[in-house]
Amino acid sequence: MKSILSFIFLILFTTSVVSQVSKTVELSAPGTLSSILTSTEKATITNLTLRGNIDARDIKCLRDEVIELTVLDISSTTIKSYSGTLGTNPSVVSYPANELPQYSFCTPTAIAKNKLTDVVFPNSITSIGNHAFYKCEGLLSAVIPNSVVSIGDYAFQFCISNKSITLGTGLQSIGAQCLYKSGIKVIHSLSNVPPSLGALALGQNYISIVYVPAASVNAYKSASGWSELPVAINQLVSINNTTAGTLAANIATSGYQL
Repeated sequence: MKSILSFIFLILFTTSVVSQVSKTVELSAPGTLSSILTSTEKATITNLTLRGNIDARDIKCLRDEVIELTVLDISSTTIKSYSGTLGTNPSVVSYPANELPQYSFCTPTAIAKNKLTDVVFPNSITSIGNHAFYKCEGLLSAVIPNSVVSIGDYAFQFCISNKSITLGTGLQSIGAQCLYKSGIKVIHSLSNVPPSLGALALGQNYISIVYVPAASVNAYKSASGWSELPVAINQLVSINNTTAGTLAANIATSGYQL
C-alpha cells in the first residue's frame, strides 16, 4: 500500500514539475510579442520574463493569448506609449508611456486573468491604470515600485487572494475602490506622506496592520482614510524591562505606543 501511494505521489509531483513552462523573451520593438510567441508557447507558458520595450498591445497579448500565465516578470522592460485600437481597451486610442495600462489583466467585460499569481513591475513605471488587476482572484501580493505616483480606480478590486501590498515611496494617490474587497490584510506603506485615498479605496477589508515609516506614524493616524486603521512601524524594538508589571510604562517611556 505504501509503495502504491508513493508511486501516485511521484506521478503527481512529476506532473506538477512538468506543467511549469518558463520562457524569457527580448522585445526590441513594442507590440511584437504576439507574433514572436508560437501558438504552442501561448498555450503552455506559465512563467514569462520579458525584456526590452513593450506597450499596451503586448499587455493585451499577455492577458488574452498567454492562457496559462502564472508568474510574470516585466521588471526589465520599458512601457512605451501607444496610439491605436489594439490595446487593452478597444474604446481607448491613446496609452501613455510608463503606465501599466488600464484593463491590463481584466477585459472591459470583466473577464479576469485568474491564474496570474505574481507580477514584478518595471521600476520605471509612474502609474497603474484603472481596472489593471480587477477581479484577478489568483494574485497573491503586490509590490508597487517607488517610481509609481498613482494607482487608478478599481485597480486591485476583488483580488481576493491578495493578502499584502507594498506601496512605494513615491506613491501620492490611490484611486476609488482600488483595493475594495481585495482580501488585503497587511499594507506596507513606504511613503513619508500618506497617499490620498479615493472613495472606498481600502473598503470592505479586514486590514490587520499598516506599516509606515517611523517618522510618519502621526501623519497616517490623522490622515483621511488611514486614521481608522491600525498603524504601526515595522522595526525591531528592544525594551529593558527590569521590574515586573512595568512593561507598558517602559514602552511609553521609550517613545513607542502599544
